[in-house]
Amino acid sequence: MQGAIPPAVAEALSDNFGASHECFASPLNHHYQDYFSAFPDTDRWFGSHGSFFESYPKEGSFECNPPFAGLTAQQIGNHIDRLLRSTDRPLSFTVFVPKQT
Repeated sequence: MQGAIPPAVAEALSDNFGASHECFASPLNHHYQDYFSAFPDTDRWFGSHGSFFESYPKEGSFECNPPFAGLTAQQIGNHIDRLLRSTDRPLSFTVFVPKQT
């Protein structure tokens, strides 16, 4: 299951934090030109930069709205932690998670 953020939220992230990359998107569901996706072998033809877990950016601002099933918050947190520790350049992530009921 996936819940997309509204376009106004993506625009606010871009305007206020310089967000220009999405960590979990698809060719049919992305707000920014730069995005990572679950199926890099086919999605690369439509602009995907591959899997977020195989990316190692050194700077930038990223919107992270992972699928609600399959991946764990621990996996995502570990990768983001490694990325943040590996650079001294400006690097940020805005992570969206569903409300637990």
